[in-house]
Amino acid sequence: MPQYNTTVEDYSPVLILSADWTAGTSSDSLLDLYSDSSFTLTQTDGGTASFEFNGTSFTIFGSKRGNHGVYQVTIDGNSFAPESGVSKDPGQFQVPLFSSPPLVQGLHTVTLTNQGNTFVDVDFITWESSIGTSNEQLVVNTVQDTDPAFTYTPANSWGTNPPSIGTYSGSSGHGTATPGAFMTYTFEGDGVSLYGPVGPAGSPFSVSVDGGNPVIGLTANKQFFRPQVLLYAATNLGGGQHTVKVAYEPTQPGQIFAIDFANVYTTPSLTPGSNRASTAGNATTTGSATTGLSGGAVAGIVIALLFILFILAGLLFFLRRRKSRKNRRSLETPMIQSLGNRDIVATPGTYPAQPSVRRYPSSADGSYFASGGARTLAVETQSQAYVPSAASESEYSPTSHYGVTLAESSSQQYGVARAESSVSSSQQYHNSDPMKGQPLPLPPSASQSLAHIPAAQLRANRRVVPGRSQDFGPAPPDYMQATERFGNAI
Repeated sequence: MPQYNTTVEDYSPVLILSADWTAGTSSDSLLDLYSDSSFTLTQTDGGTASFEFNGTSFTIFGSKRGNHGVYQVTIDGNSFAPESGVSKDPGQFQVPLFSSPPLVQGLHTVTLTNQGNTFVDVDFITWESSIGTSNEQLVVNTVQDTDPAFTYTPANSWGTNPPSIGTYSGSSGHGTATPGAFMTYTFEGDGVSLYGPVGPAGSPFSVSVDGGNPVIGLTANKQFFRPQVLLYAATNLGGGQHTVKVAYEPTQPGQIFAIDFANVYTTPSLTPGSNRASTAGNATTTGSATTGLSGGAVAGIVIALLFILFILAGLLFFLRRRKSRKNRRSLETPMIQSLGNRDIVATPGTYPAQPSVRRYPSSADGSYFASGGARTLAVETQSQAYVPSAASESEYSPTSHYGVTLAESSSQQYGVARAESSVSSSQQYHNSDPMKGQPLPLPPSASQSLAHIPAAQLRANRRVVPGRSQDFGPAPPDYMQATERFGNAI
């Protein structure tokens, strides 16, 4: 049949101590050598520590030190030979003080008694229990305090926010400070263990199973606060449904009692219609049993998961590679850009031809100089024309400084002859497009002689510099004279 061990720390209410026992403190420099840095000791002759358990064997652990003495253990009223707890300093820690012989499965009562005024301490206790039949697996169910299997009476006397709730299993617990309040827990299984906190504010309580006589002398009132402590344990209850009742029995105001969770122990043979089983200590559920898996089943699940992960990795690699190829193809495809109503597909850029520029006279008769008005030059570029204004032309002409324009002398021979002779030549001049970077060609009239024009007329249209002789003939002017400073020519 399945067997399992239960460990009880020295501060558990399962260990019932006489009033002369106290908890070890940090004043003992060897405190950390004890289990959970905790132990309970007495120096009183006849001081007792007792507990009940349902099992087949047990062991009491403590220390053996230079100031310890003799103690004696009894099982179910049968005394065993006294034993010594003396050992040379620095001593021995977490060593068995007493190990029982094999016992018949059942309820047993154990008492350790100090003999003399020397010290004896208890560190922790373990016992072994068995349930069910042979070749079965043990099922351990952990049930939280919020499960409907817990009933709190009266309901308004139990709160869900006891002190230090964060240290509870799942940060959940029920507590009461109302005298007469009690809690019942109903379960199916062969054994049960109840857990809760202990500490200076803890209260005494009593426990009864299936309506039997209550177990008295249990208390959660301890010198130091400890959470998730074994409050009570019952084993070998048999199959079927069982009920545990815990009554709050304070001895002074301000004491509270709280419950954290319960562990239920059972086997498939004790749970009809259930094939679910698990190894003790490995299954932890809320309200239902868990199914234990064999090593082969676990290996099969692991292999299946690895295979699925391999398939997913391959699929991811394929999708990424496909996306990469698609991106490369998109880079190699000619770029298409929309431009108005036409598309340009990877063709060399074309540019519109340079617009032809035609220069032509603006006058209706095509003459270069219009009679009675200022000179006008029109430039056509495609459908637009730029025409310099007459004002800007006269402003920068040499004759503007004297208020006389060439057009005003158009009735004289020079103006008429030039106008008549320049009709065809000016058209030819303006219709030709000089090459870029070359000077514009001069019209044919530029080479005509001015000898036949009276000097008075030429003088009226030439810039006259006072104090300088003027030459109105065909010969060029005296350039040496032109480069002299104006102040020297008098």
